[in-house]
Amino acid sequence: MKKILYLTLGLFFGIYFNTKAQNISQTKTELNKALCKTWKADYAVMNGMRINQLPNNIAFEFEFNSDNTYLVIKEKTKQKGKWTFNENKKYIDLAINNKTNSRITKITENELILVLVSDGKSNPSGLPNMEVYCKTK
Repeated sequence: MKKILYLTLGLFFGIYFNTKAQNISQTKTELNKALCKTWKADYAVMNGMRINQLPNNIAFEFEFNSDNTYLVIKEKTKQKGKWTFNENKKYIDLAINNKTNSRITKITENELILVLVSDGKSNPSGLPNMEVYCKTK
C-alpha cells in the first residue's frame, strides 16, 4: 500500500526542481500561520502548460501542523511526514520516513507551490518540469 502511495505521489508530483522558485520570505512565526492548515491540490503546471484535471482525478490533501509534522491524505489513506524550513535557502522540505521527497518553494495565505525532489536532491533525472499548486481547503 505504501509503495502504491509513493508511486502515485511520484507520478502526481513528477517535477523538475527549479531553484529560482525558492522564495519563501516569511519569518518562522508568519510561516507557521500561513502553512499550518489543510491544503488541497488544485492544479499543476507542466512544461509551462496548466493542467486543471490532475492525473486520475487524484484528490490529495496536506494537513500541516505547528509541531513540524504533516499528513498526506488521499482518499482513505493517511501518511505522516515531517516538514523543515530552510531559512537560508528559503524553502520547506517535506519528508516521509526520513526521506525528503517534496519541497514547498512558495507560500501565501491561500496558495502554496510544491515540487518533487529526489531524496532531498534538486533536479531529479527523468522527471518532467512540473509544479503543483495547492489552495486552502
